[in-house]
Amino acid sequence: MKTQNVVRVSLLGCHFFQILLAVIYLILQAKHRLLSAFAKAAELTYTGRVFRAVEEASSGLFNCVVPQERVVSKATEIAAEIAENTSAVSVALSEALLWHGLMEEYPQSVYLIESRCFYWAGRQRNAYEGIQSFLEKRPPKFTMSVSDDMPDF
Repeated sequence: MKTQNVVRVSLLGCHFFQILLAVIYLILQAKHRLLSAFAKAAELTYTGRVFRAVEEASSGLFNCVVPQERVVSKATEIAAEIAENTSAVSVALSEALLWHGLMEEYPQSVYLIESRCFYWAGRQRNAYEGIQSFLEKRPPKFTMSVSDDMPDF
């Protein structure tokens, strides 16, 4: 019996380690992609070259390319999706983590900060509302605000 428990613990530890490696790999890949996009943006800015958005659609610099008459409606559509489906506090935390992650030298530091944020966010009323609204198949009604409810770390 004790051997089976040891094996289970070892497998769980291995699984956790694999997940940790996958997270670190994804962070490094995201950093690489962002730096590549930054390099492309710098090239376009420094050279002063004139280009058409369609030519750069696959460069990764843009989220999407739409005709001029659809720019405002597309931006409004994306903004509405964010406002209707997400918690403002979660979006602000995510943005802060993305920018902070770029400044950290080691992926482990980013992981530790993310863990602290996830732990904090999971204990807030917006987390409960998100789960409850999902279970009840209704739109969420998040009540926390960025100005009043952000963590102090």
